[in-house]
Amino acid sequence: MILVFHDKFSKLLEIVPLRRVTTEGLSKSFRERILARFGVPKVLVTDNGPQFTSRAFKRFLEQYGVKHQFTAPYTPQENPTEGTNRIITQLTDEQQRNWDGLLPEIMLVLNTSVCESTGYIPAFLTQGREPRLPRAVYDETTFGTGQNSTTPNEKATSLKEVFSLVRQNQQRASAEQARHYNLRRRQWRPAIEDLVLLREHLQSKAVTNFAAKLAPNYSGGGKTRKDEDSPHKRNKGFYERRDELPGSSKQTTPRENTKNRNKDTEAKKEI
Repeated sequence: MILVFHDKFSKLLEIVPLRRVTTEGLSKSFRERILARFGVPKVLVTDNGPQFTSRAFKRFLEQYGVKHQFTAPYTPQENPTEGTNRIITQLTDEQQRNWDGLLPEIMLVLNTSVCESTGYIPAFLTQGREPRLPRAVYDETTFGTGQNSTTPNEKATSLKEVFSLVRQNQQRASAEQARHYNLRRRQWRPAIEDLVLLREHLQSKAVTNFAAKLAPNYSGGGKTRKDEDSPHKRNKGFYERRDELPGSSKQTTPRENTKNRNKDTEAKKEI
């Protein structure tokens, strides 16, 4: 298993190999890789894995004053670490046995590569300098090496200017990505009594020989209707829910799905 820490501003990466993803392992990695090197972050964004939603990890972040946020369920594209995982998979494709031994070199490559959205390498934005690379041209003797040409105040002022430029580059890159994403996207909101498709998030069940990968991603035959008793306040007291139609599979709400899972768990315990 791989644990990836990703800095949203500088795009710096910290990659930690873990034999098991547990709350204790996460806390230890956070203290060693983030707390000891960069200090306490204001916000930590994670997915909805059980190791992140546990009470122990919540208490761990509270004692350091870190605000914990979660990505939306079933949306891996919202998590920037997924892209890092794909890059690691490509670089370690032929090293399946000792891939964890290549992580330091992979981190060096990623942290010293110019990021397209910022225009700078992540290591420079966090350390204020470019790390020395293996067998680099800096091995040659250079006259004047070791002389401090700039004062600390001048260097701090220069970094502030760089940070301002990075924020502008990120805003420009975000707007460009949104433009490409919205090229084929149209604004649509179903009206009451409209027929809609529902995206399914099914799980495989060995007991019933059901494979979720072979099941369709969407199920049809549903209507939208108002529900005044909905707890979703952002939709002004109601939300759109699918009703069962003749010839369609029965559609249930998220609350009903939770009740059904609880019933299945109780039935297994009785057996």
